This record gives sequence, C-alpha cells and structure tokens, in this order.
Amino acid sequence: DDELPNDPNLRSDIEGTSSEDADTPHMDSEYQAIVASLHEKHTPEEVDAILATVDREREEVIRIMETKGGDLDDVVKAVRRKTYEEKDRVMAEIEKEMMGQKGITEGEIVSSYEDEKKS
Repeated sequence: DDELPNDPNLRSDIEGTSSEDADTPHMDSEYQAIVASLHEKHTPEEVDAILATVDREREEVIRIMETKGGDLDDVVKAVRRKTYEEKDRVMAEIEKEMMGQKGITEGEIVSSYEDEKKS
C-alpha cells in the first residue's frame, strides 16, 4: 500500500504552525493530500525534487521576510521568479550540451530542412 498515512500528528513543517493554531490540522491534511497527489503523478525522484524546491523557496521567503521584510506576496513572487530563471538557465545548458553532443547547431537543422525543400 503506497498511500501516505493521514495522521494528524504528521506535521507539514509549515513555519508558524503550533498546537494552538486552529488551522494546523487542516493545513497538515491539505499538505498530505498535495504530497499524495504528487506521488500519483510523478516518480519518487521528481517528488523529492519538487518538495526540495518548495522547502528551499519556503526557507528563502522566511529569510527575506525576517531580514528585509516587505509584502509577503511580492517576496513569494520574487523567489518563484528566481526559481524559474534558474530552471531556464539549467535547461538552456542541457540543451546546449545535447546539441554539442550531436554535433549539430540550430542553423544546420534549418539549412538541411531548406535543402530538402529545394529537392
């Protein structure tokens, strides 16, 4: 049975939750539902990467809010944008590496297509 336990004592590790917080059980069950959904649609490695990204972003948001303050929505948006920029940079490097391994450039792909059209 691969289902995660629906244990109210299993915390989502969301900053600021406490036993006095009335929303904590709801947040924890929502977190568990989200993680269960991730496990249904992704490999264990993908789930680990997603959760690690969420945890890193959460820690960065907390750090920024504690040191600089600001509007929470703006801080979250900036941290998420930084994540997407890093993802795009990594994907571009991978694409560049793959093109290099094949010994092809985009220009060669287009020019060979143009050559085929002329024939």
